[in-house]
Amino acid sequence: MRRVKSLAVIAWVIVLVLASCFSVNADTEALPPVLVEGEAATEPEGTEEKGYVVKSTTATGPWGRMELLNTPYSINVMSSELLQNSQAGNTDYVYRMNPVIQPWTSGARGISNFIIRGFSTPNTSGRMQDGMRSMFLQLAVEDKERIEVLSGVSGFLYGPANVGGTINYVLKRPTTEAFSKLRVGGTGGENYYAHVDMGGPLGNNGVFGYRLNILGQDGHTAVDDQRLKRSFVSGAIDIKPSDNLLIQLNGAYHNFRSENGSPTWATAAGVRSPKALDTSKNWLNTDTALFATSSYEFGARVKLDISEAVSFRAGYQYDNIYQKDQVYVNNTINRGFYTSAINSLTPLAYDMMAGYLYGDFKFNTGPIGHNLTMGFNIDDYVQKQTSLLGSLNTTAELTQTNFIIGDQLSFGDKWSALLGLNYANIKASNYNVNTRLRTADDYDKSKATPSFSLMFKPVPEVTLYATYMEAMEKGSFVPLVSNPLFTNAGQSLPAFISEQYEFGAKAELGGMLLTLALFEIDKALEYDLRNPNNTQTRYQSGRQVHRGVEFTATGKVFDDLTLYGGLTFLDAKVKKQRANPALEGNRPANVSNNMIKLYAEYNIPFISGATLTGGLYHFGALYADIMNTDRRPAVTVFDLGARYRININDRPLTFRLDVTNVTNKNYWMNGLYLGLPRALLFSVEYPLW
Repeated sequence: MRRVKSLAVIAWVIVLVLASCFSVNADTEALPPVLVEGEAATEPEGTEEKGYVVKSTTATGPWGRMELLNTPYSINVMSSELLQNSQAGNTDYVYRMNPVIQPWTSGARGISNFIIRGFSTPNTSGRMQDGMRSMFLQLAVEDKERIEVLSGVSGFLYGPANVGGTINYVLKRPTTEAFSKLRVGGTGGENYYAHVDMGGPLGNNGVFGYRLNILGQDGHTAVDDQRLKRSFVSGAIDIKPSDNLLIQLNGAYHNFRSENGSPTWATAAGVRSPKALDTSKNWLNTDTALFATSSYEFGARVKLDISEAVSFRAGYQYDNIYQKDQVYVNNTINRGFYTSAINSLTPLAYDMMAGYLYGDFKFNTGPIGHNLTMGFNIDDYVQKQTSLLGSLNTTAELTQTNFIIGDQLSFGDKWSALLGLNYANIKASNYNVNTRLRTADDYDKSKATPSFSLMFKPVPEVTLYATYMEAMEKGSFVPLVSNPLFTNAGQSLPAFISEQYEFGAKAELGGMLLTLALFEIDKALEYDLRNPNNTQTRYQSGRQVHRGVEFTATGKVFDDLTLYGGLTFLDAKVKKQRANPALEGNRPANVSNNMIKLYAEYNIPFISGATLTGGLYHFGALYADIMNTDRRPAVTVFDLGARYRININDRPLTFRLDVTNVTNKNYWMNGLYLGLPRALLFSVEYPLW
């Protein structure tokens, strides 16, 4: 039944394409510079010249593409030029740099977990590609046009889960003019790469366009004995047979191999962690530590404008990941000694399918303007593991279906509102890998969750807003295999509702885009507690209430100075705790109480083409355990760099050099991982034609 629902999305796409091909005019125009949700940006966005300011976003789910200034949500966008110039080539550096994200992992594993507003996000939620839920273990950023980070609950926009935040990765699309760029460089240590990005029209009629990204990477990293090898190819095709029809296709293959990836760390019950170890050393690791995955994906989107008042959008995304090898080390800090456990998992495979079908209808009722959106989205996740007989058997299934209806109402030039309702359904099953028998009762829960937003624009450059949103979330499934073992392994914890209140302001001042958000999120608390016999138990008890403020700034202070950064102050506490009263008032584990991040670029006036760069990244103190006995101190790290651009044969030759963690500070990133050591990043970039 779950497969039927997912395949229904494909059928809708095919029907929509076939129907439109018989009804549209064949007259064509050239492809716009970048196609986003079928709409051309009026001018290039996120460029170095514009201070990396992006004015539109697609991180708003069923609402489609919206002006960033007019959205009642906290959204931060990192453009491809910002990623390139800061050399944030992997999630370790992307998440460290983004002003609203607290990084979760480090080392050469490439795992894309993160924390936003104090809530961690697992692999099966919180990640979107072109607005559809995707499965990322090792994420490639080379083919991304932008990274859009939506802070907070997104129940109406994307369905269950996603309480802390959602990241939407927008793929690079074909361009009007043919172009190509070759970039070679190093990511620290002796790890080097070559990346080609090219695109343009196919033919002279403007109907077809393409985009291609190819990467090869290999070598030892800045951490002793670590090696990272990657090969990646990604392609996109746009087909625009008429003004009112756009078809977008994409596909990618990624091969990832990490040797001696950094181990994880934990503390025994009641033990405090020591001072951070040397982050450039591979402490208590094993030469057999290995992560090896291969993945491929395919996606399709269609947008059909029947008239100025009626349009339809459909999309489909498929991800397949095969994890051949996973050997890693868990180190436990005891009183006066360490213990190490080598974990080796049999091969795993993951399938993720997602899709949507929306209709948009514009009309007026008296003086009130409406932009009504209705439709559904679905995602289907299957995990398979190798059995004792060597076959890949299903161990987990998760299907989430959302039927939505929403209305964007306008009351003149100053007031507007967004009203939405999402009827969400979660179905889940878990199976024994060898017997194929269910390890727990099937999970089937449904709930309608609302969203309300009110916006006021005192002047065109300023938006004030208030938003309330709910989200249903599936309780976690307690792992059958873990280190240490769970006393309640195999239990499915109940579903629950989270809610968020947010008040915010956005403003365009000169060349700057400024955002401010005050929020409160109330969510059920799940946590693991170590037992004296070195087992652990997972609880769902009480609530965790996170109150805070976010501020971000992007753009040019003046012509030669660009800033990108922000700050977060967070008061996160455990409330209504009954199972373990000693936790009442504690801060949830691994949640920093504040973050301050600032990346800056300064163009040297008297040296044409020369730019100085630098970054400051501060993470407040956190507790590695829910009992708040193991405190990890605050940390501040600095980056310094430079960029130089010169024209050779009327083409820009660009040199970049950055030193991350300049002081080589040793620090704990959280309760599981050490931070990143000093690394020298460099690149040379030149157009091929």
